[in-house]
Order: sequence, then C-alpha cells, then structure tokens
Amino acid sequence: KVASALRRAGYSNSGTTLVVGASAGPDSSALLYALHRIKEAHGLSLHVAHLNHQLRSDSGQDAVFVRQLAIDARLPCTIGLANVADHAARHGESVEMAARTCRRVFLRRTANRIGASWILLAHHADDQAETVLLRLLRGTSPTGLAAMAPVREGLLRPLLGVTRADLRQHALDHQLRWRE
Repeated sequence: KVASALRRAGYSNSGTTLVVGASAGPDSSALLYALHRIKEAHGLSLHVAHLNHQLRSDSGQDAVFVRQLAIDARLPCTIGLANVADHAARHGESVEMAARTCRRVFLRRTANRIGASWILLAHHADDQAETVLLRLLRGTSPTGLAAMAPVREGLLRPLLGVTRADLRQHALDHQLRWRE
C-alpha cells in the first residue's frame, strides 16, 4: 500500500530523499518499517525526523527511541526540540495547533536542509475521519469539510487508506517496537 501510494503521488525519482516523520508511536513505526522494507526495490533514500514537543516529562525517551530505530535501520536521523506549550501561549493557539505548527516547521526545515523533496506522515483512515468530524463540529464551510489530501505541498500521507486497527495489527504481526 505504501509503494502504491508513492506511485500515485508521482514519486519516481530514485535517489531522492524522503523525510519520514516519526513520533515513536505504532503508526509512524509501521510506516518506517514499510518504507525500510521497500526502499531498495524502489530506490528510496530515507531520513528519519522526530520533534520532541516537551509536553510530557518522558518525551525525551520518545526521541531516544526514534534515534535507536533509525540506527537499527541504518538511516540518518534528525531530532528536534520545541517548547510547544510556550509557543501555544505566545501565539494564542491550542496546544494541538501549536504542536502541528512546530512539527511542520521542523519537518520542512529538515527537508530543506537535506534536499528532500517529500515529507511522509503516518496519518491513517481514523485520523482522516477525526479531521472531518472535528471540522464539521466547528461549523466549517463545505470547502473546509474536505479531508486531508494524500498529497499536498510536499507532504505525502501513504497510510490514509489504512485503519488504526490494521496498522496496530501489522505492527504486532511483525513484532515492531513502539512507544505509547
């Protein structure tokens, strides 16, 4: 499914680096595993990126975990740090919006620094449904009800057709490691 999503997105440039956003959770661990499995056959060059949001006392352990996943897969890795709570307070945003903003800035800077053409995110079908529901509850316009695009502005979401339950089962079936 990931290889098909890359083809549908128009990815065909063997050797172009892809940044993979990794949170340490089961979704991004499954995406990273799938990409690592197909990278040779599809000429993928991967770079793992993780942003420590500093929202939990143990969030630094997520960064350590992601770095180890990258080391085990022999992939380059960039770890960033952002004070999301401070950003939210300074900009009058919710913590979730501030986290999204900080993460996007970090991922785009990482992609620009290493010359990557795509940033891959592990959003899945359940995230898609939640996005539409939240927009509906906020009273958005019909245009605003649109779900997340699989490809938009250098972001690629190859797992939008996969449910959270299927990702978790895949992770369990392949004995993948992740953090909750």
